[in-house]
Amino acid sequence: MREVFRNRNALLYIMAQCLSITGSSSLWLAIGVWVKVITGSNAQAGLVFFAFMAGTLMGPLWGHLIDRVRRRPLLIAANLFSAVYILALLAVGDESDLWLVYVVLFVYGSFNSLFDAGQTALMPAFLSDDQLPDANALLQTCRQALRLITPLIGAGMFSAWGAESVITLDCATFLIAAAALLLMRLKERPPRRTEQSSWRAEVATGFRYLVGRAELRRMLIAISVAMAVWGIFESLLFAVIGDGLDRSPTFFGVLMTVQGLGSVLSGPVAGRAVNRFGETVTTALALGAFAVGSALLIPSATAAVLAGVLLVGFGLPWAIVGFTTLLQRRTPSELLGRTYAAFDVLTNTPQMLSIAYGAAMVAYIDYRLILLAMIAVFAASAFYLAAGRSRAGAEDDALTDRDSAVVPGSTASPG
Repeated sequence: MREVFRNRNALLYIMAQCLSITGSSSLWLAIGVWVKVITGSNAQAGLVFFAFMAGTLMGPLWGHLIDRVRRRPLLIAANLFSAVYILALLAVGDESDLWLVYVVLFVYGSFNSLFDAGQTALMPAFLSDDQLPDANALLQTCRQALRLITPLIGAGMFSAWGAESVITLDCATFLIAAAALLLMRLKERPPRRTEQSSWRAEVATGFRYLVGRAELRRMLIAISVAMAVWGIFESLLFAVIGDGLDRSPTFFGVLMTVQGLGSVLSGPVAGRAVNRFGETVTTALALGAFAVGSALLIPSATAAVLAGVLLVGFGLPWAIVGFTTLLQRRTPSELLGRTYAAFDVLTNTPQMLSIAYGAAMVAYIDYRLILLAMIAVFAASAFYLAAGRSRAGAEDDALTDRDSAVVPGSTASPG
């Protein structure tokens, strides 16, 4: 990662993202606790997370905007706007104001999609292809490390000074992120209009590009199938803890800490894995780690369960760095916003659904049978991804030779 650390723009960007993650993750926990305190209702507290996830479905519309304008000014404006609208939560006083919480969290989720797609699309503008895996790995390491401490930050600040303190912290991190983006020495060329078409056609371009490139299509299918069972994990772990280990539900916090530790350990080497094995093999290895980790949850032994959760955590950064780098390297800059947003919504939707049906399945089906099904899905996804990588690469090379550098229907020049 030495080359990344020598890149001034990359350092500013990554430091800003780490601060922003701290504010957002702290707020995420505090708002749920806050709604629970106000209402006493688990269901209404859960709606906070539903509102956020519903907002992320706006991603493809943001992807269209990201590819039509300069990305850095857009991200600066989005951070400044977020610093303002998040303060609307300060107006919440009692249960009658809860509608405002859900509206703000919907917008929060929507802008989260904008940030994810916009930042992914901006990174190739100040990083070389060789630096992208390490930069993505560094971001994931920071993200996973902060997940270990931000719940304590959010809960501690909420307990000591109330929700207002966490809201103010998040506002400050948005402002710092905007300042860091402003300080970056980066010149983006203006977007280039190639043809006029409807916004629906422009939004659909990202989806068409994903399914039109064999390597990206294979990655999309593998990740989407894996995400269709990934959301079961949280509900399943409570069954593992109670039925398998006969422990208190508070042991869930221990497992989450161990999973985070696995991610922190694997993050620094995820970039090296991508550079050595390639994006597809690295992601396939991550899916394989999910399968083996799930198998270790079956025995009613604490050591095995801890090892399984550690292995699942270890695989997570490899999967994210693998598919993110593949998108950045294989997608023209003028399509990257729309393509990433399309990939995001097509993989997040199965995960959202799996959270819902996973909770129902765990209530009626032995968790060991569910784990066997998950192992099969993860293993099949890993095999499917790895088995066809050479053929997919050859198909994409043929398309690249045939197509022009600018895909028809694009609306921006490489940034």
